[in-house]
Amino acid sequence: MKGIIIGGGIGGLTLGVALHQAGIDATVYEAAPEIKPVGAGIMLGTNAMQVMQALGLEKEIIAAGQPVLNGGIADAKANILQNMPLSALEAHFGIGTQAIHRGRLQAILINALPKGKLVINKKAKSVINGIRPQVTFQDNTTIEADFLIGADGIHSVVRKAVFPQIKERYAGQTCWRGVIKKVLPAEKRAQIKEMWSKEGRFAAIQIAEDLVYWFAVQKTSANGKDNKETLHDDLMKTFGHFDMAKEIILATPKNQIMRNDLSDLEPTKVWHKGNIAFVGDAIHATTPNLGQGGAQAIEDGLALARCFEKFEGLENIFSEYERLRVKKANFIITQSRLFGRIAHWDNSLAISCRNFLLKNMPSKPLIKQYLKLYEVNY
Repeated sequence: MKGIIIGGGIGGLTLGVALHQAGIDATVYEAAPEIKPVGAGIMLGTNAMQVMQALGLEKEIIAAGQPVLNGGIADAKANILQNMPLSALEAHFGIGTQAIHRGRLQAILINALPKGKLVINKKAKSVINGIRPQVTFQDNTTIEADFLIGADGIHSVVRKAVFPQIKERYAGQTCWRGVIKKVLPAEKRAQIKEMWSKEGRFAAIQIAEDLVYWFAVQKTSANGKDNKETLHDDLMKTFGHFDMAKEIILATPKNQIMRNDLSDLEPTKVWHKGNIAFVGDAIHATTPNLGQGGAQAIEDGLALARCFEKFEGLENIFSEYERLRVKKANFIITQSRLFGRIAHWDNSLAISCRNFLLKNMPSKPLIKQYLKLYEVNY
């Protein structure tokens, strides 16, 4: 049995590695004309790291990234409102959280693929779903295989061909991101604090020995544009009051600050049709508020590969994959969207009530909730 994976992002590459290890012949096709170490940072929670451990890649990721030992939600001055129980999660699952540059993670996954199983400069143009699904690329070449997996992100060409009714939704927030060469103070090197105020959110995290990834989020209209000449000043007006924000943002070259509207997809219970199925943002794109977008795509990859190992027939394989993954991924979409709304409340009384509840939430139910979130089923 041979397969096609459209999209060489984190989800598509993880799936490619997992299928290869399961003895399934699948090739990843990526639109980019060359593989560059671009992008920002990603936090791999214990769920993602459990998958990497199952694939035998956790040691490389730990060596290339930075451990995250504690974190949580804080006010603008970095005073903690609620801690994330990262030590409890590590103790329970036997592996911790890692922060890493997306480019380094991508390189590790590519190196784990057999030679020739990643083909670049292949942007999908159209898809035909049949007994042997076909993909036509922008260069007008066509390929077919026994099955096809759409891993081509929130704007998926494959999904639009198979499930055109699934719509992208703007979440009402825009995010600026960047990576700089910097070493945070020792007490901040192994932590992530997302700071909240009326103006927005800001966080910075060490993702390598000499690299810091930061993001800043504001509630605003979609499709806005930055003035590159005044970008630093504009960001300072909104985010300059946050701890560390001024020095970090101003140290980031203007042309290296990325801007993205935060969007997700309407949750759906069906992730396959015929011999085509989906992983990651192509079918369950979520806002990044819970730090689970990449992790859920990674979970998809291992779960689908395990289904290929355990079941016969594509209909059975894809149906079992949905049973394992749909409920959790849709829960993440809903909760992440809600989390983003709550984070951007601007009513002073509502903010006071929110902060009080965050500070006084009992630890046991919080830990129980996190354990459920980070459990991996495959």
